Amino acid sequence: MLAFDSLTDDEKQLVVALLNNCAMVRLKMWPDDAKHAFAARFDSCKALEYDKDNVKATYRLAQAELALCNFSACIASAERLLELDPENKEAAQLRRKGRAAMNSTQDKEKTLCAKMFG
Repeated sequence: MLAFDSLTDDEKQLVVALLNNCAMVRLKMWPDDAKHAFAARFDSCKALEYDKDNVKATYRLAQAELALCNFSACIASAERLLELDPENKEAAQLRRKGRAAMNSTQDKEKTLCAKMFG
C-alpha cells in the first residue's frame, strides 16, 4: 500500500475528496443503516487524519455520529465545524439535532427509570 506521505499535494487532496464522497454516499444511500453510518464515520475520520481542518469531513463525521446515536460526539463535531466555519448553518442545525436527540433520550431514560423504581 502506498504511504500517504509519499503522495503529492494534489494526490492527497484527491484522497481526502474521495473519502468525503464515500462518506456522503454511505449516509445518503443508507441513512438508517448503522453499518454504513459506521463506515461513513471511518471514512470521515481517515480524511481528518490527512486534513484535520477539512470542513466536509468534519460535517460528514457529525452526520455519521448522529446516525449512530452518538449524540455527544455529533455535538462535538458540529462545534468543531463551527470553529472552522462560524457561519455554517448546516453545522448549527446538526448541533441542534444532536442536542435535541440527547435531551429526548435522557428524558426517556428518566421516565423509564421512574416507572421501574417509582
